Amino acid sequence: MDRKRLRALLTEKKVQDYSFSIFFFIVFSFFLAFAIRPNVITAFNLQQELQDLKLKNREYEAQILQIVNYQSVLETYRNDLPVLDEAIPSSPQVAKVVEDVQNAALQADVPITSVTVESINFKQVETVQGIQAYKITLDTEASASSLEQLILAISNQRRIKTIDQFALEGEQASTSGAFTVNMIVSAYYL
Repeated sequence: MDRKRLRALLTEKKVQDYSFSIFFFIVFSFFLAFAIRPNVITAFNLQQELQDLKLKNREYEAQILQIVNYQSVLETYRNDLPVLDEAIPSSPQVAKVVEDVQNAALQADVPITSVTVESINFKQVETVQGIQAYKITLDTEASASSLEQLILAISNQRRIKTIDQFALEGEQASTSGAFTVNMIVSAYYL
């Protein structure tokens, strides 16, 4: 091709229009590929993150509502929390339990002949988690109504205690009206 002919061809209106259009599409394609596409991808990623954050927000709101509910329940029972500490203390308090049982016996007018406490390993108390128990064995002689009063007095105390074993020996004599009783009481602590 000749230079003059090439120049004449380039100066034609039709060729200039096509050249401009082709050049525009090439520039637009690069612009689309390198400028718009990353922005569109970023917009889609941000939209996905927004959806994820909305979901997490709902979960956190549910957890906050649960905490508020717990807080309101705690406020409702705030005055009763010391009673819970008395019911299941953090230490065995053996002397206090024995004193409580003796007071219950005095209240029921039941003489206690012997009290035996099982051994407690205080080193183990600090390492074990959860509710633990120890046993107190009582021997006494009392009538049926006095024994009923003793059991009611023990069960009405704030410190949680259970009667694990209750053994009556002998028959109720008409003169004394007393039974020989062996009772095992469990006391609980954390």
